[in-house]
Amino acid sequence: RRPEQIEDFKKTGHNPSYLSTVEFNLDRITFYSDINEVIKNSDTIILAVPSPFLKSHLEKLKVGIEDKFIISAIKGIIHPENVLVTDYLKTYYNVSSDNIAIVGGPCHAEEIALERLTYPTVACANAERAQILAAKFTSRFFKASTSLDVDGIELAAVLKNVYAIAAGIAH
Repeated sequence: RRPEQIEDFKKTGHNPSYLSTVEFNLDRITFYSDINEVIKNSDTIILAVPSPFLKSHLEKLKVGIEDKFIISAIKGIIHPENVLVTDYLKTYYNVSSDNIAIVGGPCHAEEIALERLTYPTVACANAERAQILAAKFTSRFFKASTSLDVDGIELAAVLKNVYAIAAGIAH
């Protein structure tokens, strides 16, 4: 997001803020510090920020996202509206259900970055898009299945966080 972070990342091949032990192939990354440039230059957008920060990032938009294919890996509710990410995108950004997909399941970014076996679900109202996306994401350690139940997968991801908090409190 910030030019100085991008420069550090380019120098070291590591993200200085997140997953700092993972080495990235810089030839496969295009860096941006302006969300509007990202949107203009992309057909597909992956949302992977914590839910409390999504609104503040999207508020920076000066370009539309209604014609983009949006993939959400966000496991949370948008406050104070108390809506799922997909409902927020449909209501406030006019994104159609066919242009929204969810990646959910028992996985964490750290596990994926370390190539630990995980079994996520890719959900989209458009079955063909769900299949294509799952095929693109599937690897030897990322075994994606598909679903048409976008709301169910998104709610399950939110509920998983509730269970994790309850388990932590109980522990």
